[in-house]
Amino acid sequence: MLRFFSPEWFSEVRRIAAAISLDPPTPDRLDVHCSILDAAGGLCHGLFSFDGAQVLVVGPEAAPIESSDPDSPRLSLDSATARAVQDGSLSIRSAFLAGRIQLGGDVQRLTSSQLNLNALGDIFGEVRRSLSSPSADR
Repeated sequence: MLRFFSPEWFSEVRRIAAAISLDPPTPDRLDVHCSILDAAGGLCHGLFSFDGAQVLVVGPEAAPIESSDPDSPRLSLDSATARAVQDGSLSIRSAFLAGRIQLGGDVQRLTSSQLNLNALGDIFGEVRRSLSSPSADR
């Protein structure tokens, strides 16, 4: 299985996101920043942008990715939580409720956009299925 937030993982996420068309399209662009803290204390950053009918993915980056909106929502989690979310043993919702995902920025914009949350869940679910299928040569 690909390591969560690795360059290969992002390539797979970009491939899947490119095939998704948000319906209805988002009325305003929404950037969601995500940071993973690894066991050695290093950070890896990604950016998921919902823009109209498109989902754009940037990462992985060593430094936070700049956004046109400084108040855009931010999610931070450790690598153990990230692995559990990736393999499906922990849902994003459960991780958040257990305090394993920290939120920052304008969280209301994220929580009020069910369409974007559903799209992000669809992308991660498809990545999980893609990487766990018998034909996944990874």
